[in-house]
Amino acid sequence: MKNEDFGELTLMARIAFAIMCFERYAASAYPEFDFQPVAEMMWHIADGSDWIDEASYKYSNIIPDCLFETESCEGFRYLTENQVHVFRAILNPDDSDMNTIMNDIYEIAVSYIYTTVEPYAPRAFPYLQDIIRILESHHIDLPDLNLLSEYTAKKTPRDGKSSQWMGIPVDGKALSNFL
Repeated sequence: MKNEDFGELTLMARIAFAIMCFERYAASAYPEFDFQPVAEMMWHIADGSDWIDEASYKYSNIIPDCLFETESCEGFRYLTENQVHVFRAILNPDDSDMNTIMNDIYEIAVSYIYTTVEPYAPRAFPYLQDIIRILESHHIDLPDLNLLSEYTAKKTPRDGKSSQWMGIPVDGKALSNFL
């Protein structure tokens, strides 16, 4: 898949695509687990319920490399002790592909924090490629990009030439397998 295949999908839509990929991976690799708490944390990055940087930083606490860094439940800025236990029961610390996908979602989300999103969000694409490669290596079908067609860059009314590449919030409830 090439960056051009994503057309004018905004950064928020690209984050949503990555989350949808994670959900497909999780459902395929761990059908016995309910990933709703993980999905909720992920979709907060794209759904506009919080600032993207704040939602991303909260989410980073559940990436397995962070979540299982110590045995203690202390030191998590955004998670309660109960949440740590819930996420540790769901996520596999030994699944490097899951960890990579989750880390890549974080990297996509923070790739343009505090700066203007460039047309076609090229900083995000290497992470999307990585996620796509993992799904393909496990023979998992990719989400349909057409599901995100309403989340394209819109021309700004100010000059009619530049586009808003960050994009509007994405409704995860309409796209998620777990919400």
